[in-house]
Amino acid sequence: MRKEEDETALHASSDRLSDLPNELLTMVISSLSVTEAVRTSTLAKSWQELWRHVEHLEFDETTMSRPSILPAKRQIGTGSLYGTVIGVVFNSYVGDLTSVSFKHFPRSIAVGELDFWVDFVLNKFKKINSLRLECERLVPEPKPPFFSMGSKTVKLNFRPMNFSNLNSLELTNYTMTMSTPEAFNGCGWKLKILKLKNMRMSDDIINGVLRKCLGLESLSIVESKGFKTLEINNPWLKFLELGWLIVNEVDLSVERLETLVVDSLMCPPKGLKIYTVNMRIFHVSCNSIAQRMRIQQSYGQPLLKTQDIFEYCSDLLGYNSFNIFQNILIASIDLDLNNIRESMALSYILRLSLCLETLEITIPPVEEDECSAANNSYDNICLPFPTSLFWERNNLYNCMNHTLKFATIKGFTGKEQEVKFIEHVIKNATIIKKITIIGDSATIAKEAEALLILPRNSIYLSIVFKSESNDVAQLTS
Repeated sequence: MRKEEDETALHASSDRLSDLPNELLTMVISSLSVTEAVRTSTLAKSWQELWRHVEHLEFDETTMSRPSILPAKRQIGTGSLYGTVIGVVFNSYVGDLTSVSFKHFPRSIAVGELDFWVDFVLNKFKKINSLRLECERLVPEPKPPFFSMGSKTVKLNFRPMNFSNLNSLELTNYTMTMSTPEAFNGCGWKLKILKLKNMRMSDDIINGVLRKCLGLESLSIVESKGFKTLEINNPWLKFLELGWLIVNEVDLSVERLETLVVDSLMCPPKGLKIYTVNMRIFHVSCNSIAQRMRIQQSYGQPLLKTQDIFEYCSDLLGYNSFNIFQNILIASIDLDLNNIRESMALSYILRLSLCLETLEITIPPVEEDECSAANNSYDNICLPFPTSLFWERNNLYNCMNHTLKFATIKGFTGKEQEVKFIEHVIKNATIIKKITIIGDSATIAKEAEALLILPRNSIYLSIVFKSESNDVAQLTS
């Protein structure tokens, strides 16, 4: 009896799923890899043809079984299990493809498979607007006996105007050749999203590509190398991410830029030049792992700190008279509140930030040797008054009086300058709604009571204390 009930429930559940509109089901299947999408045809009779109509196909060679017996004579595009699967899928596919993803091993380029299939899909399916290519180097690659690996350098060699009809393009783990920019001919104002990760390219190549894509609205360049200068002048760019790069100069002149993300950028402070008037979101992180890596491998470039951007991209040191911070709504930064020079830079930028609503500060961990070095450096400059009075002696800012609503302090250690800054916000922010303080449990337990009894300038303010394991230690409203 129990078994019959279970079978009835399973059948009813399957029927309910099958009753969904085919358009909705194909959307769900589109999020799966090709292998998983094809397997859905066994779920029910009504599902057998659905995968043939999905708008997105994802071919992932790393999830396919190792080749067993394949024809000894290889034809272009079908010389491996990967190519064979792609061929079988496209022979059965009847839908309007708008997006396709190829994740492959290096040999797919060496034997011409990738070039063949990219040309094929872009020529056959004119509605494709999104292409994602990734060469897998971490997963061990099967080595079938019927052709050699070829060159270990994974170079892109696409024909001119290959990407001219795309709206979005993502490339991961390739070397761009001198002919690569020609594949971007015709992109003009059509390509809106470009993501480059772990790419090797020269100055001429990357800047040549950017000049051919004037309509870009979102650009991400992460963990890439080979170039020393970036010139970003795309007039419609709204989102820019620069992460784990080693460069001499970044020249950014984009009036419409709304979001800037800088993660562990190794660049001389004077080499970063930013001109924008509409920036709304500003995110800077300085990964300590990147700092140690720079020292160990002697890259010769400093890890750009938030303080450097504040000083050299404002008129604080006289390098930039234009205020790029005036319209920022959200600022998420790595900054050591215990370092007076960094606090001075923050204080100055708060004066320039006329619209700031959300401020998130992550205090980076400081090792003992780094701490002693900082104490002896010019960073902790002398003040004409005790450092404990630094935030009390600051005049109030427009954002503190009129706009700041949320503040978060991560990595709180309970040191004097950290506490003084939090006190400053509690006592002076007029309309702030929430302050979140995240640290280890012992520090929270020690400092929470004193901060909670402080007089608050905002009647809306609640203070939340969290341990770094994300459990709330104490909450007030």
